[in-house]
Amino acid sequence: MMHVLIIGSGLAGYITAKEIRAANPDVSIDMICQDQGDFYSKPLLSTSLHQNKQPDDLITHTAREMAERYQMTIHAQEKVESIIPEKQRVKTNRAEHRYDRLVLATGAIPRTINDQWETIQGVSHINHLDDYRTFRHRLKQKQSVTIIGSGLVGVEYANDLLLSQHSVNMISLLPYPLYGLVPEAIGLAMLDNLMSKSLNWIQTAGVSDIQSKHAICVTTQENQTIQSDQVLLATGFIPNTTLAKSAQLNCDQGILTNQFSQTNHPNIFAVGDCAQSPNGIEFYISAIRKSAYAIARNLNTVNTPIQSKLTPIVIKSPLYPVVVCFKNNQRVGTWEVDGDDSNFTGRLFDQSGQRIGFALSGDHTTERQTLITWLDG
Repeated sequence: MMHVLIIGSGLAGYITAKEIRAANPDVSIDMICQDQGDFYSKPLLSTSLHQNKQPDDLITHTAREMAERYQMTIHAQEKVESIIPEKQRVKTNRAEHRYDRLVLATGAIPRTINDQWETIQGVSHINHLDDYRTFRHRLKQKQSVTIIGSGLVGVEYANDLLLSQHSVNMISLLPYPLYGLVPEAIGLAMLDNLMSKSLNWIQTAGVSDIQSKHAICVTTQENQTIQSDQVLLATGFIPNTTLAKSAQLNCDQGILTNQFSQTNHPNIFAVGDCAQSPNGIEFYISAIRKSAYAIARNLNTVNTPIQSKLTPIVIKSPLYPVVVCFKNNQRVGTWEVDGDDSNFTGRLFDQSGQRIGFALSGDHTTERQTLITWLDG
């Protein structure tokens, strides 16, 4: 019987386990994770305040329930120390596990801006449920939060906090939110909308200091000081490649995989935020589902590539709806935008004039199926 070992119990790990079990009822599956292994949807962390959900409300199934559901063994609170590809073994702080096929679903880690600042109580990254529990435990009614970063994560948390009667400062190195993901017209409309809900926008060349005094004080390079009760670092994530590199797997920004989700060791696959497929790094659930589907079908015979089906990304910004979609993760090109009054359609073309993406905002988000057809044409 083939034995599959999955490292990681996030969405990537569990979606892969689900796909493997559906396509391979006879294989044995083990999962190793350094947390409790309970299942929750990480994207819902940035919406739970407005939905009046506590962190534990986001757990939909315990690790035991997930183990029963997919007929697998879960080794919770067990830390992987090394992978030995030539022996097809994984060593942890408790045991040594063998595998026939190994799936790395080690996720991403926050991009660090300053080790000292990040030890200050009230300065947080949110990368998993335990981080979010800490953040919510400290967050009192109508407190102020400074978000450093104006990308997708920063925008989603700003929406949730503003809708929950908190005051929000957003510090950005860029001229508008979602820069690099949407055309300027949509980014500026997002900014106008957030500011109309009392967001305090601070564009800066950089953050020079963070200190905890009577409040947490963030100082910009222009010597402007912003005070708040908490600081949320939304400065991005990088693939967690530590284990992969120690096992001599090929890595660039992420763990390099081919079109079949295989690493340079054919018995080792990578999926989710840790992986870098031929299309690059994609921090989206749709990318996880496509890779997991391929892995489940490539355990014995490798002939199923990662699907190229277009999947739109719905940004969780109820104050100003935005949907984006890119072909093969291509985002660099020329935007053509039409619309007005915050309702925009942006079409993205590469240098040769080929269609590579779109962005919709406001009322135009209802046209996403039409634009998927346009992009796929």
